[in-house]
Amino acid sequence: MNILISSHAYAPSVGGIESVTEMLAREWIRLGHEVRIITRTPDAEGHGDTISVIRNPTPLKLFRNVSWCDIYFQNNVSVGTLWAALLCGKPVIITHQTWISQGIVGMVKRLFIRMARTRVAISRAVGGKLQTDQVIPNPYRDEVFKSEGGEKRDREILFVGRLVTDKGCDLLLDAMSLLAKQKIHPLLSIVGSGSEEPLLRKRVQELGLESQVLFLGGRLGNDLASEYRRHRILVIPSRWEEPFGIVALEGIACGCRIVASDTGGLPESVGPCGILFSSRDPASLAEALKLEFHHAEVSGDDALMHLQRHRPGVVALEYLSLFSRLLESNPRLDPIQ
Repeated sequence: MNILISSHAYAPSVGGIESVTEMLAREWIRLGHEVRIITRTPDAEGHGDTISVIRNPTPLKLFRNVSWCDIYFQNNVSVGTLWAALLCGKPVIITHQTWISQGIVGMVKRLFIRMARTRVAISRAVGGKLQTDQVIPNPYRDEVFKSEGGEKRDREILFVGRLVTDKGCDLLLDAMSLLAKQKIHPLLSIVGSGSEEPLLRKRVQELGLESQVLFLGGRLGNDLASEYRRHRILVIPSRWEEPFGIVALEGIACGCRIVASDTGGLPESVGPCGILFSSRDPASLAEALKLEFHHAEVSGDDALMHLQRHRPGVVALEYLSLFSRLLESNPRLDPIQ
Protein backbone atom coordinates (compact mmCIF):
# COMPACT_ATOMS: atom_id res chain seq x y z
CA MET A 1 0.00 0.00 0.00
CA ASN A 2 1.00 3.64 -0.37
CA ILE A 3 1.53 5.21 3.05
CA LEU A 4 1.96 8.95 3.56
CA ILE A 5 3.33 9.94 6.97
CA SER A 6 2.86 13.42 8.38
CA SER A 7 5.61 14.10 10.92
CA HIS A 8 5.81 17.78 11.83
CA ALA A 9 9.39 17.22 13.03
CA TYR A 10 11.79 14.82 11.34
CA ALA A 11 15.53 14.25 10.87
CA PRO A 12 17.90 16.00 11.08
CA SER A 13 15.89 17.20 14.07
CA VAL A 14 16.35 14.83 17.03
CA GLY A 15 13.49 13.64 19.21
CA GLY A 16 11.00 10.90 19.96
CA ILE A 17 8.54 11.66 17.17
CA GLU A 18 11.35 11.93 14.62
CA SER A 19 12.79 8.60 15.72
CA VAL A 20 9.44 6.76 15.71
CA THR A 21 8.58 8.11 12.26
CA GLU A 22 11.85 6.87 10.80
CA MET A 23 11.61 3.44 12.44
CA LEU A 24 8.07 2.83 11.18
CA ALA A 25 8.85 4.13 7.70
CA ARG A 26 11.86 1.83 7.34
CA GLU A 27 9.91 -1.18 8.57
CA TRP A 28 7.04 -0.54 6.15
CA ILE A 29 9.46 -0.11 3.26
CA ARG A 30 11.23 -3.33 4.26
CA LEU A 31 7.87 -5.11 4.08
CA GLY A 32 7.34 -3.89 0.51
CA HIS A 33 5.13 -0.83 0.94
CA GLU A 34 5.65 2.60 -0.62
CA VAL A 35 6.27 5.30 1.99
CA ARG A 36 6.63 9.07 1.82
CA ILE A 37 7.10 11.53 4.68
CA ILE A 38 5.96 15.13 4.77
CA THR A 39 7.52 17.39 7.37
CA ARG A 40 8.13 21.02 8.34
CA THR A 41 11.73 20.30 9.29
CA PRO A 42 14.15 21.75 6.73
CA ASP A 43 16.97 19.62 5.40
CA ALA A 44 20.53 20.05 6.61
CA GLU A 45 23.65 20.12 4.48
CA GLY A 46 25.09 16.66 4.17
CA HIS A 47 22.00 14.92 5.57
CA GLY A 48 20.95 12.09 3.31
CA ASP A 49 17.95 9.79 3.52
CA THR A 50 16.88 6.81 1.48
CA ILE A 51 13.26 7.50 2.40
CA SER A 52 11.25 9.89 0.22
CA VAL A 53 10.90 13.06 2.33
CA ILE A 54 8.90 16.11 1.22
CA ARG A 55 9.92 19.15 3.28
CA ASN A 56 7.70 22.19 3.72
CA PRO A 57 5.36 21.17 0.88
CA THR A 58 3.33 23.78 -0.95
CA PRO A 59 -0.45 23.30 -0.78
CA LEU A 60 -0.38 21.82 -4.28
CA LYS A 61 2.42 19.38 -3.46
CA LEU A 62 0.66 18.37 -0.25
CA PHE A 63 -2.58 17.74 -2.15
CA ARG A 64 -0.78 15.63 -4.75
CA ASN A 65 0.91 13.48 -2.13
CA VAL A 66 -2.28 12.94 -0.18
CA SER A 67 -4.01 12.01 -3.45
CA TRP A 68 -1.24 9.45 -4.05
CA CYS A 69 -1.59 7.61 -0.75
CA ASP A 70 -3.92 4.86 0.38
CA ILE A 71 -3.40 5.70 4.06
CA TYR A 72 -2.60 9.09 5.52
CA PHE A 73 -0.85 8.51 8.84
CA GLN A 74 -0.35 11.51 11.11
CA ASN A 75 2.32 10.78 13.72
CA ASN A 76 0.89 13.35 16.10
CA VAL A 77 -1.84 15.66 14.89
CA SER A 78 -0.91 18.38 12.38
CA VAL A 79 -3.85 20.72 11.73
CA GLY A 80 -2.03 22.42 8.87
CA THR A 81 -2.01 19.27 6.72
CA LEU A 82 -5.34 17.64 7.58
CA TRP A 83 -7.34 19.69 5.07
CA ALA A 84 -5.85 17.83 2.11
CA ALA A 85 -7.13 14.49 3.42
CA LEU A 86 -10.61 15.98 3.76
CA LEU A 87 -10.59 17.12 0.13
CA CYS A 88 -9.21 13.80 -1.14
CA GLY A 89 -11.42 11.60 0.99
CA LYS A 90 -8.47 9.56 2.22
CA PRO A 91 -8.60 7.58 5.47
CA VAL A 92 -6.68 9.43 8.18
CA ILE A 93 -5.09 7.73 11.19
CA ILE A 94 -3.79 10.02 13.92
CA THR A 95 -1.42 8.74 16.57
CA HIS A 96 -1.37 10.98 19.62
CA GLN A 97 2.22 11.21 20.82
CA THR A 98 1.36 13.64 23.59
CA TRP A 99 -1.46 15.41 25.39
CA ILE A 100 -3.58 18.12 23.77
CA SER A 101 -3.52 21.46 25.58
CA GLN A 102 -6.62 23.25 26.86
CA GLY A 103 -5.96 26.59 25.12
CA ILE A 104 -7.09 27.89 21.75
CA VAL A 105 -4.63 25.69 19.88
CA GLY A 106 -5.90 22.66 21.77
CA MET A 107 -9.50 23.53 20.94
CA VAL A 108 -8.65 23.74 17.23
CA LYS A 109 -6.86 20.39 17.36
CA ARG A 110 -9.80 18.74 19.12
CA LEU A 111 -12.08 20.04 16.40
CA PHE A 112 -9.89 18.79 13.55
CA ILE A 113 -9.13 15.34 14.93
CA ARG A 114 -12.74 14.44 14.28
CA MET A 115 -11.65 14.01 10.66
CA ALA A 116 -9.64 10.93 11.57
CA ARG A 117 -11.07 7.51 10.81
CA THR A 118 -9.11 6.11 13.75
CA ARG A 119 -7.14 7.68 16.57
CA VAL A 120 -4.34 5.82 18.30
CA ALA A 121 -2.55 6.62 21.56
CA ILE A 122 1.00 5.64 22.46
CA SER A 123 -0.01 4.73 26.03
CA ARG A 124 -3.12 3.92 28.03
CA ALA A 125 -2.53 7.15 29.93
CA VAL A 126 -2.82 9.24 26.75
CA GLY A 127 -5.65 7.11 25.39
CA GLY A 128 -7.67 7.56 28.56
CA LYS A 129 -7.43 11.34 28.47
CA LEU A 130 -8.03 11.71 24.73
CA GLN A 131 -10.53 8.84 24.40
CA THR A 132 -8.76 7.21 21.47
CA ASP A 133 -9.83 4.05 19.65
CA GLN A 134 -6.82 1.95 20.62
CA VAL A 135 -3.29 1.96 22.02
CA ILE A 136 -0.18 1.08 20.02
CA PRO A 137 2.99 1.78 22.02
CA ASN A 138 6.09 3.36 20.56
CA PRO A 139 9.05 1.28 19.37
CA TYR A 140 12.72 1.64 20.25
CA ARG A 141 15.84 1.02 18.16
CA ASP A 142 16.45 -2.61 19.02
CA GLU A 143 19.42 -2.88 16.66
CA VAL A 144 21.27 -0.21 18.67
CA PHE A 145 20.02 -0.55 22.23
CA LYS A 146 20.80 -4.05 23.43
CA SER A 147 22.83 -5.82 26.09
CA GLU A 148 26.02 -7.34 24.75
CA GLY A 149 26.70 -9.48 27.81
CA GLY A 150 29.52 -9.17 30.33
CA GLU A 151 29.27 -5.38 30.58
CA LYS A 152 31.35 -3.78 33.32
CA ARG A 153 28.87 -1.52 35.11
CA ASP A 154 31.24 0.82 36.91
CA ARG A 155 28.75 3.58 37.71
CA GLU A 156 25.48 3.29 39.62
CA ILE A 157 23.08 5.93 38.27
CA LEU A 158 22.38 7.42 34.84
CA PHE A 159 20.15 10.33 33.81
CA VAL A 160 19.36 10.80 30.11
CA GLY A 161 17.33 13.78 28.92
CA ARG A 162 17.11 17.48 28.26
CA LEU A 163 18.38 19.60 31.13
CA VAL A 164 15.15 21.52 31.71
CA THR A 165 12.79 21.78 34.67
CA ASP A 166 10.24 19.33 33.26
CA LYS A 167 12.77 16.49 33.20
CA GLY A 168 13.50 16.77 36.93
CA CYS A 169 17.27 16.32 37.03
CA ASP A 170 17.40 18.71 40.00
CA LEU A 171 15.11 16.33 41.93
CA LEU A 172 17.65 13.58 41.35
CA LEU A 173 20.43 15.78 42.72
CA ASP A 174 18.34 16.50 45.82
CA ALA A 175 17.77 12.75 46.26
CA MET A 176 21.53 12.20 45.96
CA SER A 177 22.04 14.75 48.73
CA LEU A 178 19.58 12.88 50.96
CA LEU A 179 21.46 9.65 50.32
CA ALA A 180 24.76 11.35 51.17
CA LYS A 181 23.37 12.23 54.60
CA GLN A 182 22.85 8.48 55.07
CA LYS A 183 26.47 7.87 53.99
CA ILE A 184 25.40 6.45 50.64
CA HIS A 185 27.49 7.91 47.82
CA PRO A 186 26.54 6.49 44.37
CA LEU A 187 28.10 7.81 41.16
CA LEU A 188 25.78 9.68 38.79
CA SER A 189 26.31 10.40 35.10
CA ILE A 190 24.17 13.08 33.44
CA VAL A 191 23.71 12.71 29.68
CA GLY A 192 22.05 15.62 27.90
CA SER A 193 22.14 19.37 27.47
CA GLY A 194 19.75 22.23 27.97
CA SER A 195 19.12 25.69 29.32
CA GLU A 196 19.38 24.66 32.97
CA GLU A 197 22.80 23.02 32.81
CA PRO A 198 24.54 25.99 34.53
CA LEU A 199 21.99 25.89 37.37
CA LEU A 200 22.41 22.14 37.76
CA ARG A 201 26.21 22.46 37.89
CA LYS A 202 25.82 25.12 40.56
CA ARG A 203 23.43 22.88 42.49
CA VAL A 204 25.98 20.06 42.43
CA GLN A 205 28.50 22.38 44.06
CA GLU A 206 26.00 23.64 46.65
CA LEU A 207 25.15 20.08 47.66
CA GLY A 208 28.80 18.99 47.77
CA LEU A 209 28.31 16.31 45.11
CA GLU A 210 31.24 17.22 42.85
CA SER A 211 33.02 13.88 43.39
CA GLN A 212 29.87 11.91 42.54
CA VAL A 213 28.35 13.69 39.54
CA LEU A 214 29.71 13.74 35.99
CA PHE A 215 28.19 15.81 33.16
CA LEU A 216 28.74 13.98 29.88
CA GLY A 217 26.92 16.23 27.42
CA GLY A 218 24.79 14.82 24.63
CA ARG A 219 25.04 11.21 23.44
CA LEU A 220 23.27 9.51 20.54
CA GLY A 221 23.08 6.05 19.01
CA ASN A 222 25.89 3.64 19.87
CA ASP A 223 27.56 6.18 22.14
CA LEU A 224 24.39 6.45 24.21
CA ALA A 225 23.95 2.67 24.25
CA SER A 226 27.48 2.34 25.64
CA GLU A 227 26.57 4.65 28.52
CA TYR A 228 23.48 2.61 29.34
CA ARG A 229 25.61 -0.53 29.42
CA ARG A 230 28.08 0.85 31.96
CA HIS A 231 25.38 1.94 34.45
CA ARG A 232 23.21 -0.13 36.79
CA ILE A 233 20.20 2.16 37.23
CA LEU A 234 18.52 4.60 34.83
CA VAL A 235 16.52 7.31 36.61
CA ILE A 236 13.65 9.14 34.88
CA PRO A 237 12.57 11.78 37.44
CA SER A 238 10.25 13.83 35.21
CA ARG A 239 8.01 16.45 36.76
CA TRP A 240 6.01 16.60 33.54
CA GLU A 241 3.61 13.74 32.88
CA GLU A 242 5.51 11.96 30.14
CA PRO A 243 3.08 10.52 27.56
CA PHE A 244 5.41 7.54 27.22
CA GLY A 245 9.14 6.91 27.74
CA ILE A 246 11.28 5.50 24.94
CA VAL A 247 14.34 6.22 27.09
CA ALA A 248 13.07 3.60 29.56
CA LEU A 249 12.91 0.98 26.80
CA GLU A 250 16.44 1.85 25.69
CA GLY A 251 17.74 1.45 29.22
CA ILE A 252 15.94 -1.84 29.80
CA ALA A 253 17.25 -3.22 26.51
CA CYS A 254 20.78 -2.38 27.63
CA GLY A 255 20.33 -4.12 30.99
CA CYS A 256 19.52 -1.21 33.31
CA ARG A 257 17.01 -1.27 36.10
CA ILE A 258 14.64 1.72 35.96
CA VAL A 259 13.53 4.17 38.64
CA ALA A 260 10.86 6.51 37.28
CA SER A 261 8.15 8.99 38.24
CA ASP A 262 4.77 7.36 38.77
CA THR A 263 2.76 9.59 36.41
CA GLY A 264 1.69 9.67 32.77
CA GLY A 265 2.82 6.87 30.51
CA LEU A 266 6.07 6.12 32.33
CA PRO A 267 4.66 3.21 34.38
CA GLU A 268 3.70 1.51 31.11
CA SER A 269 7.13 1.96 29.54
CA VAL A 270 8.88 0.72 32.69
CA GLY A 271 6.65 -2.33 33.12
CA PRO A 272 8.16 -5.00 35.41
CA CYS A 273 11.71 -3.74 34.88
CA GLY A 274 12.01 -1.22 37.68
CA ILE A 275 10.14 0.68 40.37
CA LEU A 276 8.26 3.95 40.57
CA PHE A 277 8.51 6.83 43.02
CA SER A 278 6.13 9.63 43.93
CA SER A 279 6.56 12.31 41.30
CA ARG A 280 8.29 15.53 42.42
CA ASP A 281 9.33 13.97 45.77
CA PRO A 282 13.13 13.71 46.28
CA ALA A 283 12.66 11.68 49.49
CA SER A 284 10.57 9.09 47.64
CA LEU A 285 13.18 8.98 44.89
CA ALA A 286 15.98 8.46 47.42
CA GLU A 287 14.11 5.53 48.98
CA ALA A 288 13.48 4.00 45.56
CA LEU A 289 17.19 4.23 44.75
CA LYS A 290 18.10 2.54 48.02
CA LEU A 291 15.82 -0.36 47.10
CA GLU A 292 17.32 -0.62 43.63
CA PHE A 293 20.90 -0.70 44.93
CA HIS A 294 19.99 -4.17 46.25
CA HIS A 295 18.15 -5.25 43.11
CA ALA A 296 20.16 -4.00 40.16
CA GLU A 297 19.59 -6.85 37.74
CA VAL A 298 16.61 -7.11 35.40
CA SER A 299 15.05 -10.54 35.02
CA GLY A 300 15.92 -11.63 31.50
CA ASP A 301 12.48 -13.11 30.90
CA ASP A 302 10.71 -10.00 32.23
CA ALA A 303 12.80 -7.72 30.04
CA LEU A 304 12.37 -9.83 26.90
CA MET A 305 8.61 -10.10 27.31
CA HIS A 306 8.26 -6.38 28.01
CA LEU A 307 10.46 -5.31 25.11
CA GLN A 308 8.86 -7.64 22.57
CA ARG A 309 5.76 -5.46 22.14
CA HIS A 310 8.01 -2.46 21.46
CA ARG A 311 10.24 -3.88 18.74
CA PRO A 312 9.94 -1.86 15.50
CA GLY A 313 8.84 -4.86 13.45
CA VAL A 314 6.08 -5.75 15.90
CA VAL A 315 4.76 -2.17 16.14
CA ALA A 316 4.91 -1.70 12.35
CA LEU A 317 2.86 -4.87 11.79
CA GLU A 318 0.28 -3.74 14.33
CA TYR A 319 -0.19 -0.51 12.39
CA LEU A 320 -0.37 -2.38 9.06
CA SER A 321 -3.13 -4.57 10.45
CA LEU A 322 -5.02 -1.43 11.43
CA PHE A 323 -4.46 0.13 8.00
CA SER A 324 -5.75 -3.00 6.24
CA ARG A 325 -8.90 -3.07 8.35
CA LEU A 326 -9.60 0.56 7.53
CA LEU A 327 -9.10 0.03 3.81
CA GLU A 328 -11.40 -3.00 3.83
CA SER A 329 -14.13 -0.97 5.51
CA ASN A 330 -13.73 2.11 3.29
CA PRO A 331 -16.25 1.98 0.44
CA ARG A 332 -14.29 4.59 -1.57
CA LEU A 333 -11.07 2.54 -1.74
CA ASP A 334 -10.18 -1.06 -2.53
CA PRO A 335 -7.84 -2.77 -0.07
CA ILE A 336 -4.24 -2.74 -1.28
CA GLN A 337 -2.26 -5.91 -0.60
